[in-house]
Order: sequence, then structure tokens, then C-alpha cells
Amino acid sequence: MTQKGIIKAVTAQIINMLVNDVLNEYGTGSFIGWLEDGEVFYNNGMIKEDVEKAMTLARQIADNLDNITYNYLNITEN
Repeated sequence: MTQKGIIKAVTAQIINMLVNDVLNEYGTGSFIGWLEDGEVFYNNGMIKEDVEKAMTLARQIADNLDNITYNYLNITEN
């Protein structure tokens, strides 16, 4: 998979997590937790080498994404 494909796969999971946690209000969790140690990528047909690349990228952005979701997009009122 190309680097562009890796970026798109990670981006798709960011979107999926935000839809689930924020728009559907199923609660907030960490991005790395959402990825289940790369299982979501394996479930989408990625090979081990690409999963490792995707997880490297995910770890690089996880703190920033978690900051946004916990501090700005966390719905705490009904």
C-alpha cells in the first residue's frame, strides 16, 4: 500500500471514531483504543506491514486527536 493509502486508512478510522463517539454519542475513547492494536486495519484487509505503518502514523497523531475529542468534542450534557 502506498503512503497515500496508509494516510487514507488512518483518516477513515478518525472519521469512523468521531462519528461513533461524537455524532452518535456512544462515549469518548482514545484513538489507539479505537484501533484495537491494529485490528481494525486487519479487518479491512490490510497486510501486517501496512498495519504497522498505519499504527505508526496513528501513534504520532493520537495525543492530538485525543486532546480534541476529550477536551472539545466530548458531549457531557443530555
